[in-house]
Amino acid sequence: MAPIIIFFENTPVYLIEDLNPYKEDLLSENTLLINKFTNRWLEEFLQNRGWVNYSKIIVLCKSITNLKKDFFKNFKIIKAGGGLVINEKGELLLIFRRGKWDLPKGKLEKGERIDECAIREVQEETGLKKVMLNNPLGSTFHTYYQQPKWIIKESIWFKMTANSQEQLMPQLEEDITEIKWVSPNLIKNYEQLMYPALIPLIKVM
Repeated sequence: MAPIIIFFENTPVYLIEDLNPYKEDLLSENTLLINKFTNRWLEEFLQNRGWVNYSKIIVLCKSITNLKKDFFKNFKIIKAGGGLVINEKGELLLIFRRGKWDLPKGKLEKGERIDECAIREVQEETGLKKVMLNNPLGSTFHTYYQQPKWIIKESIWFKMTANSQEQLMPQLEEDITEIKWVSPNLIKNYEQLMYPALIPLIKVM
């Protein structure tokens, strides 16, 4: 089973069953390897912001399914839907929000399907009217603290298409100040101001 990656600020925490296929990519001098997960370790990790001194953290387990259950029960889980939107020229739609280049996404509302959420949020945040939903791309996970609980936000992504001729309108009330179509060969120029969780996702375009 593929690892689950949860971002604490810019530091990824990998929940992983078999390290061998990933050793070359994951192990480095600045990697913390946890051979056995405990709730006590996670409690201290959160209290002390234990991710700040590492480039990555690996938590080994026998079953990712069981570890995910044990790990996630310590957090409030919020789900969101979003889109990797590509136009007829092959350009990717990026939004600029709070100092970061991002992809449009937002929280799932009660009674809403995740694909409906993803389309609605893309339309609301960008001003696009005609958005076509294509295939699902999987999930990204990141954390933040909101009194009195730590949150894991699972963003579920879909590939979408839209027309470059449509007028773009940033949703200012969501702190979006700029929207642009970006050619694939220029994406690297934006990665420094992107959330790390998005970079592998963008590579599927």
